[in-house]
Amino acid sequence: MRFLRWGIPAFCLLMLGCGYAIEGKVSSLPPDIQLLAIPFVKNASSKIRLASLLTDELNRQFTTSKYLKLVNEDRAEAVLDVSIRSVRVEGATLVTIARTSSRRITVTVDASLKRKDSSTIIWQSSNLVSRETYVVATDQVITEMNEELAIKKMTRNLAEKIHNRLFEGF
Repeated sequence: MRFLRWGIPAFCLLMLGCGYAIEGKVSSLPPDIQLLAIPFVKNASSKIRLASLLTDELNRQFTTSKYLKLVNEDRAEAVLDVSIRSVRVEGATLVTIARTSSRRITVTVDASLKRKDSSTIIWQSSNLVSRETYVVATDQVITEMNEELAIKKMTRNLAEKIHNRLFEGF
């Protein structure tokens, strides 16, 4: 009973003074940039679906964060251009000289944020890299499914990385 009388209030005071705080948004963007357009990602690789997946993930990431409002390019104050520079697939785990049990896919992208009215670059980051490893199965369909899952995870990570670097000014 004594604990309830003194312990709970002491615990609450301790939690209030522990220094824990939820950080607000940190942005290196000019305050007049509120409306953002994300055009379809440019793709210089042979993985055609990759651009579509990355575009979708970028839209999801920026919509979820609500730091900027996503709009069509004609209404935007800034445009986020993203280009896939390269995609490399290589064996990650060697079983024999001719066969691997896993592959690693590496995607490199460039991103830049430009003012729509003047095309001035506000922010840019080159050579952003994401890697994922996936299992190579004896069944080609399963291998392709594993690769697709790896690509989805990779595009999610890239979208998050671009978003975070843009707002946190890394």
